[in-house]
Amino acid sequence: DADADADADADADTTLLPSRRDAMSSILSAAALGLSSGGVVLLGVPSPASAGVGAVAPFDSARKELYPGAIKASVASLRITSALRWINTSETRRKANMAYARPWTTIVGGYKSTDDSTLMEDTLAGIVGKEYGGSIALGTGANGAPVDLGGDLTKLAAQLPEKAKGGDGNLVVVYGPHVGISKEGKLGEVEVERDAPSAVSEYASSAGGDDRAVIAATKAAFKSARDKAEGQVPSAGEIRDLGVGELTLVGGITINRAKFGKDKGEDWFYPLSAKTYMADGTVLDKYEGAFGDLGIPNKDRN
Repeated sequence: DADADADADADADTTLLPSRRDAMSSILSAAALGLSSGGVVLLGVPSPASAGVGAVAPFDSARKELYPGAIKASVASLRITSALRWINTSETRRKANMAYARPWTTIVGGYKSTDDSTLMEDTLAGIVGKEYGGSIALGTGANGAPVDLGGDLTKLAAQLPEKAKGGDGNLVVVYGPHVGISKEGKLGEVEVERDAPSAVSEYASSAGGDDRAVIAATKAAFKSARDKAEGQVPSAGEIRDLGVGELTLVGGITINRAKFGKDKGEDWFYPLSAKTYMADGTVLDKYEGAFGDLGIPNKDRN
């Protein structure tokens, strides 16, 4: 309800998470310290693979069946940054978008649902923020929709470095609902703590556990979040007043995965919208360039 949304907005975490550049500097410093003291530092060592080589995990089987076209959050991040970095000038030609030539001039915000247990740094917004100047969790209701987009954009713009506040900065905002799939492949549930009951999605509760009803509920929640987000997009003049050159909204459904044990893994993303609003009034649909090849039905997006 409105009071819950307002409370969630008031409690929004405005901590700017570090960019990949800052994180890498810390890792390299730790490595140098370890080597100088005769220690051995292992970087990027993968965890042991799950047992049953070649076996398809129930999570993956359910995801492919229920949300075909969904991709890992890290893959979605790569696609988003690539789509922003390039402008298609024809069917066969493109040019670099110089607005993103300096990664630190872009700040990312994420509407993270109040009952989503994923750490902000591991959400799609957090991962995209590592490629740019950092990310901030924005206050939201249960369906990942903005309560006050204009106010949140002001918070994001305030995090831009001074050199990027004269129209050279960019804002990227990720929104949309989330739903879990358990390690057994059960839609609407996900393991978040060891020795604790699985978290159950509000969509699963309201749908009585019927998979098709849960899917329909999450897609309806996305469309509601999209209408709220796009309905609050500021005018071109207001975007300029923020000191921003481009505002991009990326919407979809986050699919949560177990947070512990051999079945844990990163969340997945079912992308449904990507639009850029420019300070000169131009609106660019970035969806085809970022996600158009995934085969997601138009009926899910419209």
